[in-house]
Amino acid sequence: MRLRIDGLTLSAFFVAGFASPALAQDFATTPNTYARPVAPIIGCPPGGGTCAGPVSATNPLPSSDVNNVAFAGAITMTVGTVYAYQRSVGVLATAAGNVVFQFPDASTLTLPVYIGWQTFPFECTEIVSAGTTATATYYNMK
Repeated sequence: MRLRIDGLTLSAFFVAGFASPALAQDFATTPNTYARPVAPIIGCPPGGGTCAGPVSATNPLPSSDVNNVAFAGAITMTVGTVYAYQRSVGVLATAAGNVVFQFPDASTLTLPVYIGWQTFPFECTEIVSAGTTATATYYNMK
């Protein structure tokens, strides 16, 4: 069985998270009647064009937030220092742990982070030192 989703033709076996090709077909043809899992689709547009490829210097990960606009800059944040908030917070963690984010209304939120790059759509004013256990570099993303 082959499916056509967003201009791509692919085998039902490439649609992750479904027990059968019939469920995958239902997923592809039924508009938003149930929560859709995130499923990476591997393929190329019919008739050629740009195919999905590995992340590299010439094919980087997307650099935008929920506003779907590229970031215009970044301010490195020092833990325990108060900053004017920006659009998002970027965390480049070298050791997993918790991060305590403080917001403009002085409320805080503690979240776990993992090794690697993560962005959060938070207007954060401070990375609070008390309770922050992750080893990371923090950025206020403009």
